[in-house]
Amino acid sequence: MAGRPRSDPWGRFFQRLARTVDGRTEDRSVSAGSPGLAWLRPASFTDIHHALALCAEFDVVFSLECIHSACAMPCLLIDPSALHSITTFPDRSLEVEAGVPVGEIRSRFQQQSAFPGAPDDWTVAHWMAAPSSFPPAALQESGLVSVEVLLADRTMETFGPFGATSQRAALSLKTSRLVSDLFTWVSQPQVAGWRTLPRWPSRYRVDALLADPPNLAHILLGSGASLAWPDRIRLQAVPEPAAPGAGDEVAVPVDVVQAARSLDERIKHRFDPAGRFA
Repeated sequence: MAGRPRSDPWGRFFQRLARTVDGRTEDRSVSAGSPGLAWLRPASFTDIHHALALCAEFDVVFSLECIHSACAMPCLLIDPSALHSITTFPDRSLEVEAGVPVGEIRSRFQQQSAFPGAPDDWTVAHWMAAPSSFPPAALQESGLVSVEVLLADRTMETFGPFGATSQRAALSLKTSRLVSDLFTWVSQPQVAGWRTLPRWPSRYRVDALLADPPNLAHILLGSGASLAWPDRIRLQAVPEPAAPGAGDEVAVPVDVVQAARSLDERIKHRFDPAGRFA
């Protein structure tokens, strides 16, 4: 069947994908009656862009492999491991692609304590997607400086620090409005008050906008790759992290949990109204 056109939507999607990208693809669907499941190891960021366009056309969820292994609807799993270029800058910061292993960056920085809790074989994309345990408004401890992202509508933006000394490229008008909404939500007294909690109660780390200076890139930490796809990530070595606190063990009041869940839903819809990212 490899060379014959298929009439079902999933078959058309997968054949188009296999013909469009340069990377490796596999159809991992369990059975004809189950939601389609495909796997892609992109050879370049161009493959990512093409794949997201096809997902939008065929209503397929775009997901980072190992973060979401099962979907209730047709899903494309992305294995970023072939995206592994590294650029070193004079200030010793690194610009890396999403598939660079955490262990490689630790070696470059000569800092084994970087990326606390992340195994050496995790990619940077997986580290960014995994739940974040940094204290509220203290995400600079992550070492993440900025990130060039592909948004759900397939536009590119550079997320990074705000401020007079920032080298971040200007945001588009559409994304500037999105960021304005985020600042409005996080400045509301109830949400701003979460900064004093032992841990941030919301999945999405909009407490990044409460820091000094605010850094939009930090919103992607712990997001499960559900807001945007990271392309090129700028990282720097950070001081030795403090001993982990007991923030994760402290019970969060029910009303805060409910408010945090509502905020997460608003943020997700604002970034990705069509639910393109898992």
